[in-house]
Amino acid sequence: MTMEVNGKIYVFGGLATILASDLCEKDNFWTSLGEECKKMLPTNELWQFDPVISSWKKIEVYGDHPEGREQHSASVMSDNRMLIYGGKTTHFGPNKAYDAFLGDLWLLDVGRITSHIIPGSNMQALPLSLPEGETVYHTTIAEIESSDYVGLGEMCIVNVQVEVSLEHSCTKSISLALFGPVTVTHNAHLPRSRGQRVELFPLGTDSACKSHLDDTIFSDRADHSILDQFITNPYRDEYRPSSSLSLAFEGAPVNGEWTLEVYDSEVDGRRGTLKDWKLHVDIQPCKDEFTWTKIHGPDCEKSIVTANPNGRADHKCIIDANGTSAPLSHTEISSPRPRYAHTAINVDDNVFIMGGFAGRNLQDIWRYNYIENTWHLLKESQFPASTVAGKAAMIVPLGMIAFGGLHGTTTGSKIADLAIEKYNFSRAKWESLCTGGDELLDDTKEDCHKIERTSSKYSNFAPRYLASASLAGFSGGKLATKLKPSPVVLDEKRKPTFLLFGGDNGIFEYDALLDDMWASPLSTVVVGYEETLMRPRQDDFCGLLLDPTFTYWNQTCGSSGNQTTQFIGDEHKNSVCEWKNIFEMAWCRQEYQTFISPV
Repeated sequence: MTMEVNGKIYVFGGLATILASDLCEKDNFWTSLGEECKKMLPTNELWQFDPVISSWKKIEVYGDHPEGREQHSASVMSDNRMLIYGGKTTHFGPNKAYDAFLGDLWLLDVGRITSHIIPGSNMQALPLSLPEGETVYHTTIAEIESSDYVGLGEMCIVNVQVEVSLEHSCTKSISLALFGPVTVTHNAHLPRSRGQRVELFPLGTDSACKSHLDDTIFSDRADHSILDQFITNPYRDEYRPSSSLSLAFEGAPVNGEWTLEVYDSEVDGRRGTLKDWKLHVDIQPCKDEFTWTKIHGPDCEKSIVTANPNGRADHKCIIDANGTSAPLSHTEISSPRPRYAHTAINVDDNVFIMGGFAGRNLQDIWRYNYIENTWHLLKESQFPASTVAGKAAMIVPLGMIAFGGLHGTTTGSKIADLAIEKYNFSRAKWESLCTGGDELLDDTKEDCHKIERTSSKYSNFAPRYLASASLAGFSGGKLATKLKPSPVVLDEKRKPTFLLFGGDNGIFEYDALLDDMWASPLSTVVVGYEETLMRPRQDDFCGLLLDPTFTYWNQTCGSSGNQTTQFIGDEHKNSVCEWKNIFEMAWCRQEYQTFISPV
């Protein structure tokens, strides 16, 4: 599964093709293919993708860690830690290898990001008069110390913004630049020195005189550049600087001297004043501190299915490292049975585990409370069995969108496709969308239809199922652009982008696994997507659900009891938590996320 945390995309586990020619003669479990020995096995590798520089990095986590798995779930919790649940792995018995189903819980801590303001007046007084025809340098110092970082070493910059208040009657004669603490090159991907000059506001920015900068913020994430010609007078908003702050300082240590350079190029009787300036920084530990923590709780953490002498399936729980098993009880279980290919949805500090597979299709719905470490079975709730497997899905302001999947044909075979469906919460129905080449189209186009794997027209963007989906923000780029190791500007204020990694192309061979990564803005996934236009509709639909006096949620999906809830009146009598209620609440609380689609 793939999750976005602190601006980075993390991929844990999955199925990988293992090459091990030396094992062919030792274990008949391995399949010999010519001179090579190949087997698709679940992995426990952790990879990090940086969307700013389109770069992958394998993360080494020492100490305890989960075993390899596929088709598990990953949820980002309120403290930015990632919760892994379930999945499928391979259990090696004395004479046979079994598919094993997992029910364990693990937390991955990828580090915290905190925000700080560094006043410009730490070392030198403000305001400061600006002499005509001269350059002045005003220096402040960052000395960030926090109990949150005890033992974590030096802190580095994730994002930096510069806020400036300056009085001058003709700002076209003014230039601004920033210097950070001098240090050695700090990033192998972006070789640069912290001592370089980063231009914020160049000379001649205005064609005519404008006056003043009123709490003007220079930020790489702003919608407009300081060089845009339509900026009003005076400057009192947020703008992208003429040079990138991120490229200069991201990943570099924050503590030390920072200097603002102000140059008044004209001797014309206009005197200016630097009234104030400050830095807004987001920081995290310079050294990655990734740790896995196992959460105790599930009754059975691994199970297998074997055939008994009568030819019936026996569900067994693996109870120790030696493979000792015991019958898995179908009753009196206080946590969900091990499973894979389930759906996991966050709402507040709860993760709802729905459906999945464990030797048979499961239709139960469980709620796990992250704070209390407790499980609750939502009695009489049933999760619908899906006719399309492994669709990558996401909840976004527009609704719920599902991509791809593996479905049956009239001949009984299985096929992966590029179909896209949108669940409209307001209408309580699925609406068909689909793809056309590298562009993603709506169903009003004449050539909108399911794209099957055999179509050579779409060979560059292969149909797939069990792909990992994530959401991130980019600016610019082509439609459905295949990401390569080249710079891409991350801009969280722009329309979010749908990232799709890997998956299975539906060809049941050893080369079926995909390792490509694609990015497409949501505005091209769904024609007419506009977050600002969708929010009023979302508010209209969600008004009742979010009303604290409306107790439907707390007495059904949010209930800690196992009883069927009784309501006053006939409308909600004997109501239970339904899967669509969970998705509706996640959407209404704007908890946008990605997952394996349920239907």
